[in-house]
Amino acid sequence: MTQGGTSQADARGTATWHSWRKVHGVTAAWTAGCLAAWIGTILVAAVSVPLKFPYEVAGTIIDSASVVGLLVPVAVVGLCLREGPRHLVLGAARPLWPQRLALALACTSAVCAGAWALTVLANLPTAVILLDAQLYVGLLLVSTSLGGVTLGWVTPLALTLVMSAPGLIPWQWNFLYNQDVTLERWAAVAAVLAVGLAAYAWRGSVERFAFVDRD
Repeated sequence: MTQGGTSQADARGTATWHSWRKVHGVTAAWTAGCLAAWIGTILVAAVSVPLKFPYEVAGTIIDSASVVGLLVPVAVVGLCLREGPRHLVLGAARPLWPQRLALALACTSAVCAGAWALTVLANLPTAVILLDAQLYVGLLLVSTSLGGVTLGWVTPLALTLVMSAPGLIPWQWNFLYNQDVTLERWAAVAAVLAVGLAAYAWRGSVERFAFVDRD
């Protein structure tokens, strides 16, 4: 390929990347929002747990602040799942499921990395926090595929409210707080995440509102 051809290919690649970022809202503001959400969650958990449980061994206790707080960065990260105007998405010339699946997997990986950092920096039990993070992402993907990014946080929030209500759910079924991490529990969360990935890859984000250019 000639130098001119290479330059044109680079220009097309840059334009494609810029267009993709605009559609999904991957901007400096979104990046800053993600970092702020994770930092805020880490700080709240680092203060809340030892304050409420000063006599418990560090790294063995979670509380409602750390579990509910985890939902915030998950919801912020999920904002990049938007796809723009529905009529343009439906008129796409190529299948969109590979891009959707790649984006959903990237979001899942980012959330898991953030959740792991949360457990290290706030001294929380790793297994249950990682399970909660994956469960949140799976539910977020399902909600997004059904109601768009605007409503994607509804299902994870509803689960959090139900699980956080004292005595409402039997302890053995409280997936968010019970630290008895069993193989069956891993399988259940993996199933929810798999359904979420498949749902988003198939349907994408069903936007019901006008798309706003953030740049």
